[in-house]
Amino acid sequence: MNTALISKTHRVNQMLVGILAIGCSFLGAAHEASAQTFNASRGLVKIPKQGAINVPCCLCGKGNSTIIDLSTGVAPWSSPQGAISVIGAYPGWKTPTAPTKWIYAGTNAVGNYTYNLKINVPKNCNISPKVSFMGTGWGDNNITVRMDDRVLGTTAVSSSGQANYGFRDPYGVNVNGSIGGGSHTLSVTVRNDEDVTGFLFDGKLKIECPSSDNPYNSGNSPIY
Repeated sequence: MNTALISKTHRVNQMLVGILAIGCSFLGAAHEASAQTFNASRGLVKIPKQGAINVPCCLCGKGNSTIIDLSTGVAPWSSPQGAISVIGAYPGWKTPTAPTKWIYAGTNAVGNYTYNLKINVPKNCNISPKVSFMGTGWGDNNITVRMDDRVLGTTAVSSSGQANYGFRDPYGVNVNGSIGGGSHTLSVTVRNDEDVTGFLFDGKLKIECPSSDNPYNSGNSPIY
């Protein structure tokens, strides 16, 4: 047996492990520094207007979590009715908490208006994140919230038997859930019954990364 060769191979392996550990620590530190930079407002990450929220794979089992702001006026919401505009709260509407803002697309005609937020979760990560969402939506006059094709909630009927007070409390629609790997769309349909309409959503996306000694199974998150 060539003990010298075995000893040399062992030293090389230890060196490689050390290099990988240093690289992993560097990447993790860079990731955490970036997260801290973006967490200045409300502890939430502001996403550039890039058309979608792209969730990253976890880095090196660092065991950290990131919160991304899904709110209107911050996240890249879009509408097939046209360009998104930020608007002020109409009298009687829910007063938003900054930086959340009311938004609007299309015209003020009676009818349905759709607002979409695309979220891409990677499928083939070495270390997969757990991704969950939560939030509350309001709309004039009422809303239906979906994740992909699944209905998450609709405006409650008032004591007068009408579902047309979705622009104020206590008629906000609360939603939450988890999503797995793939492309997803948080979609809101706003029904306008009169001459003014708008949409407000205050929510967040939570991305959890495991520690290296407690890895997640990439298939353990429900997929909508």
